[in-house]
Amino acid sequence: MTAIILGILKVIGIVLLCILAFVLITIVIVLFVPLRYRARGSYLEEKPEAEGKVSWLLSAVSLTFFYQESKLTWKLKILGIPILPKKEKKSKPSRQKRKKTKKPAPEEAGAESQKDLQTIPEKVSDNKEPAEQKESDDAEREKLSRKEESCRIESQKPDDESGEAAAKKPAQRTAEETREEEPSLKEQPEKKEQGSTQRLERKILKKWEKLKRKFFAFFRRVKETISRIVDKLKNIKENIDYYKDILGREETKQVLSETGRQLWKILRHIGPRKLQVRIVFGLEDPADMGEILAIHGMLYPILEDRVRLVPDFERKCLEGDFFVKGRIRLVRLLICGIRIICNKNLWKLIRLLKKEETADGRK
Repeated sequence: MTAIILGILKVIGIVLLCILAFVLITIVIVLFVPLRYRARGSYLEEKPEAEGKVSWLLSAVSLTFFYQESKLTWKLKILGIPILPKKEKKSKPSRQKRKKTKKPAPEEAGAESQKDLQTIPEKVSDNKEPAEQKESDDAEREKLSRKEESCRIESQKPDDESGEAAAKKPAQRTAEETREEEPSLKEQPEKKEQGSTQRLERKILKKWEKLKRKFFAFFRRVKETISRIVDKLKNIKENIDYYKDILGREETKQVLSETGRQLWKILRHIGPRKLQVRIVFGLEDPADMGEILAIHGMLYPILEDRVRLVPDFERKCLEGDFFVKGRIRLVRLLICGIRIICNKNLWKLIRLLKKEETADGRK
């Protein structure tokens, strides 16, 4: 029984060790195997062209890109198998089944034509009967319309007589009303003049009150804006003094120098190991070209043979080409990043700059 249990534990231990070994190997590969990149390009006759490749683990994973005729194309491959971008499947044209129309036989066609000729006279005879019925209906309608008109004329005669009497009465009433309203019309102009003067006075008072309110509101706004500007200037001055005091300390200088050193190491490691740039340029004024060449000569100890300038005194142009090659190891980036993150003085400085902590260390 114990032998069986020991055998099971042995198998479990071997499986766990294999998993741990696999994880460690993958971590080592990811950290120590470099990510390689290279690119080349040219600028001739105002047409830029470029191509490049980024590979990892002996090109097991590779990314290639091409820039030509203002178009960028790229491909991602894993173990030589293209993954991105996926190829679009061409849609197959749908095959439409064409139905074959059967042509009628000549005997059938002759029979159909005979049937059509027989049906034509029947239709003509049917069309004659409704025409006669329509004529009789129209005659009856005319008789009815004449009778209705005669009845209407007889009914309208007494109404016209009553309308004339009614028209005479309002004319008499208007004459009597105008006589009574004449003295009241004389009093209306005086009342209108009094009402107009009162309205003008009210309008003037309202406008005066509005102007007073606007005047006082304007001065209040000016006072508030001036007070805000003064407060902002005070805050700016206090902030400048605060940050000047913090940046002037020795601790902050040490922290900044240490972080700057680590960042410079990261940039040097990411930068290209091999760089070749050739620039062909030509200007109208040879004096300007001489100044550019003089500046290049001053920077030669830094640039060395990496950047070459080729002057062209015959024409005005700007052309060139470049080649870049380098590698990146994640171990170096990880070490520099850990050193930056583990620096306690840096986090303290960040808190002081955010004003989350005072200079005495109190929050």
